[in-house]
Amino acid sequence: MTTQRQNKGFKSGAVSLYVVIFTTLLISVITLSFLRIMLNEQIQTINSDLSQSAFDSALAGTQDAKTLITLHHECLSRGDNSAICQRIAAAIATQGCDTVRLANLPGVGLQPGEVPIVVGGGDDNPMNQAYTCVVVEMNTTDFVSESIAGESTIVPLRFTSDAVEEDEDEDEDAEDRGRTDRVEYITIQWFTQVNNQNEETFTSNLLGSSSNLTFPDINAWGRQPSVLRVQLIQTAEEFTLGQFDRNEGNRTNRATMFFFPTTASPSEATLTAEQVARTSSRTVQAPFAAHCVQSGFSIGGRYACEATFRLPDPIPGPDGSTQRHPGTSFLRITPLYRTTEFRVVGLNSNREISEGTRFLGVQPSIDSTGRANNVFRRVVSRVELTDVGFPFPEFAVELNDDGNPFCKAMLLTDVANESFDEGDCHQWVTD
Repeated sequence: MTTQRQNKGFKSGAVSLYVVIFTTLLISVITLSFLRIMLNEQIQTINSDLSQSAFDSALAGTQDAKTLITLHHECLSRGDNSAICQRIAAAIATQGCDTVRLANLPGVGLQPGEVPIVVGGGDDNPMNQAYTCVVVEMNTTDFVSESIAGESTIVPLRFTSDAVEEDEDEDEDAEDRGRTDRVEYITIQWFTQVNNQNEETFTSNLLGSSSNLTFPDINAWGRQPSVLRVQLIQTAEEFTLGQFDRNEGNRTNRATMFFFPTTASPSEATLTAEQVARTSSRTVQAPFAAHCVQSGFSIGGRYACEATFRLPDPIPGPDGSTQRHPGTSFLRITPLYRTTEFRVVGLNSNREISEGTRFLGVQPSIDSTGRANNVFRRVVSRVELTDVGFPFPEFAVELNDDGNPFCKAMLLTDVANESFDEGDCHQWVTD
């Protein structure tokens, strides 16, 4: 009987031991899992801080480059040929990583290599931040922007071939280069996946041809790409205001084109100079079909629609000049129905991008790389030296010449007999 009681006690102690072992293992697993989660969160936090710090470093390089571009633009505006202006121009012309350092901006210095980011004006740099490479490109191959529906963006049409033509008296070959390499066509690409709420496809009821293109109600437009209103404004070296009210064959100083999203081919979405010139007439003009894809956003690598038109020559000025004035040529681009990103490209007579078709200082590009410890971030941005979004009268109503007045409904007070009826035309009468 004594032996049996000892065996029962031994078995009872073994069960308790097993419970303790499994409980210890369970607590250990939970503890290790919790520690692992903490370490992962800590690593993610550190990586996030380093990534943000590297991004901030890249932005610091971008801001220094903006200062450099602004100073360069001021030098050009003043015609300043001082030593500092020459040094800034030479630094930008290198298009290398040391652009900011070579310009010797205050606070940057001439030390070789990367530029450290100092916090608080002292030597404190806890994240070991610096920008390692800043490249400034004054003349870009395109102009990119974004406009909300109904608001316009002004795009100056000033190209590098214009600078060649201005210096043609100093270079015998410059005139030939200006003719063979100048901009003859303008291509506009618009509507990105971002505008389509990051979806790959959009409403597939695109019209198949340029016939019966009408403006439906905005609620009936759906998720199709925007209609683009493109207005051209240009002059010859000498001009009169009356020239803006007429066209001469394939010559005009103004034009207004509406590009509708359709499945037309790229060739069908290319306008001749005569087609563009005809749009300057006050008579009703039919919209033009644009070439659009229905998925993939493959045009230009990110856009859904594209349209091309040939630049008409300006109407000859009083002095007989037919050369387009490089300082007075603009596009006014207005998306209708939907907000859209767009891209403007100048093409030569072969419909190719060349050295002469680059935008001349219109929208410089800044490519800045920042570092924090061993993490790098790169930022590419554009700088607009002119206000392309300045307040501009948006076209709303045009009165015909048939004598019909413009009708407004006006409610002045809460008293019925003192207010006008909505929907009727009234003439204000005074005693």
